[in-house]
Amino acid sequence: MLLPALSAKEAEAQLESKRLDASHYDRLIEESELGVLPDGHTKYLFLRKTLPASLVSREYIVELRSRGMQDLTIDQLAKAIAARRQLDRVMC
Repeated sequence: MLLPALSAKEAEAQLESKRLDASHYDRLIEESELGVLPDGHTKYLFLRKTLPASLVSREYIVELRSRGMQDLTIDQLAKAIAARRQLDRVMC
């Protein structure tokens, strides 16, 4: 059962505009999992291996950054990945 360390407002205040690393969590979810709060409400559903590899490929992100895009914001990175996904559809 999940117990939040911070309220939503506290998390937003402390983590907004910060790059998160291993110091910001106490466990890493690596398999499909349903996260349930003590009151029985679902907090998250993590489904492993449900997105195409081209959408989430770490190598693709590294490639983008190696081409001079090391300062991409999350929104810019999402747009680049979406464009790659669209290209993959056209090429198939």
